[in-house]
Order: sequence, then C-alpha cells, then structure tokens
Amino acid sequence: MPRPKTPEEQARYDAWQKERFGRGPKSPEPQQPDQIYDGPEPGSAEFGARRAAQAGIVSDQDRTLAMACHASALVGCLVPFGNLVAPLIVWLASRKNSSFVDEHGKAAVNFQISVMLAAILILFLAFVPALRIGAFPGLLILYVLQVVRVVLAAAAAHRGEDPNYGFGLQLIK
Repeated sequence: MPRPKTPEEQARYDAWQKERFGRGPKSPEPQQPDQIYDGPEPGSAEFGARRAAQAGIVSDQDRTLAMACHASALVGCLVPFGNLVAPLIVWLASRKNSSFVDEHGKAAVNFQISVMLAAILILFLAFVPALRIGAFPGLLILYVLQVVRVVLAAAAAHRGEDPNYGFGLQLIK
C-alpha cells in the first residue's frame, strides 16, 4: 500500500495495519533540523559578545577606542598637527574591527580637518590689514571651541552614543 497523503488516507492505512498485523499506528519519526548550529557555546563569553553585537550593543573596548579617537586630538595642544595625526592613527589602526569605532574615527578626523582649514583661513585673514586685529581672537575662539567639542564627543563615545560635533566638513565618508 502506498504512503498516505491526507489525514483520511492515514486513518485508513492505520486501520489496515491494525487489522492485518495487529498493531496500531506508527509513531511519527523524529524530524531532523534543517540547520545545525555551529556557533559558540551558549553562555560563553564569545556567545555573549556575538549576541550583543547582533543586538547593536557596543562593547567596552569599542567605546574606549572611539573615545581615544576623539581625545587623541588633544595631542594637538602640544604637538603641531597632532590634532589631525593622532586621531587619524587611532582610527586607521582600529576601524576594521568595529563599525562604531569607524564611525567615530571618521567624525573625529573630519572635525579636525575642518578646524585646521578654519585656522589656515584665519591666518590668511591676518595678512589683510583691515582684518588683522580679529585674527588672534578668532584663533583663540577656534581653539577653545575645538577643545570643548572634542571633550563632549569623547564623552558621547564613552556613553556609546553617535558622534555629533555640530558642524564640520564631511570629507571622509
């Protein structure tokens, strides 16, 4: 007798088996899973990190690296062009490991490029006799604004928030 396809056929087949062989309906065969899980052991640290990454939760290491991208710009207070070179080095070294660090690194480098271009523009304006008097206060305001925005962005990165400098050119996308 062919395999039954409908519930009615299954009932007739079970009755025929019982009548012919004296046994009841067969128990259903256990179904094999379509997919075998080959990931980390549930409950392990690797499993927790993978689950957190899939949920969009940022790890402590990623938050620290993102904060370092922003805070390293303060090196520019001591070293010429350090405000651009230091965040660039931190970002290039760690951008492939985390999209969170990549996003913050781009924002930090873009902001520092914008600050550097603004400083160059202010210095060029210093050569115009009528605008010379405003060059030093302009650089001072730019410097204070840079330090404040860098500290705020580093704190936001440490909290796991998106980078937001408020202004700046988006040269690196």
